[in-house]
Amino acid sequence: MKTRLAKIVEHLGYEATPEHPPTHADVFVHQAQFCLEVQLRETSFTKRTATRERADARVCWLIGDDAKLDSPKLRDALWNQPAVRFRVVDDRRPYAPGPTPWHQPFDHELNDHSRIQVFANVAFRASERPRHIPADAAGWFVTASMDVEHFLREVLDGSRRYYQPGVLARRGLWARVKDVQALHGIQADRTATETTIDVPAVTEPTAPTPWSAPSQIPIATPAPRLSPESPRTAPWTVAPASHPCRTEPRLVVTHERDRRPWWRQLLPWPRR
Repeated sequence: MKTRLAKIVEHLGYEATPEHPPTHADVFVHQAQFCLEVQLRETSFTKRTATRERADARVCWLIGDDAKLDSPKLRDALWNQPAVRFRVVDDRRPYAPGPTPWHQPFDHELNDHSRIQVFANVAFRASERPRHIPADAAGWFVTASMDVEHFLREVLDGSRRYYQPGVLARRGLWARVKDVQALHGIQADRTATETTIDVPAVTEPTAPTPWSAPSQIPIATPAPRLSPESPRTAPWTVAPASHPCRTEPRLVVTHERDRRPWWRQLLPWPRR
């Protein structure tokens, strides 16, 4: 597998060294400073990735499809590390179990028809792939398989790169840069449209009318006062209206108090 990857990289025009001593990479691509790591079982993915990044080299883990994902380290590497899964297929029998051309190195016909495919984290725009493929990044990206030569061509020239979990989807994805830029442009336009607020036209405020004191202040005319009269000659008097809504005068009846002694009040004849 390492030898096959090195030949593919050289066919793309790069210099490749299997088992590179300074970086301990399975295949090191010199011009692109890239480490291709073939892994068939669990290992210290995070530690080994950090070691290569400290040497200013990028990493791509290729995890075999026969590696069982019941291992927590393998699942974590596949979803959170720059990794893809790979399988070997025969062009003559694409749906047959994967061949093992490394066990028949002199079978030239098998070697000529054997292809390496990468999948799991390889992202495409949804419009470019069939609808039945599961979608990521809110329906904008879908994951599908890809020929390893095509994949490495885009990865090494920088047109396809790895995006950390949470940037495009909950897991990390290998996506083309132009597709991500198109997605960000659409998201920016949508955000600008949602935050646009219609501001009404500003009108010049009218100056308030200055206050001026009235030339003559009206003085209320007091109501005429009634002169008091004797209760004997005026048994009732007319009182002015006290309620503002009442226009007619009301009658006020006054009763004369009998000031005679009680025994004189019992006499039946007139008082005087």
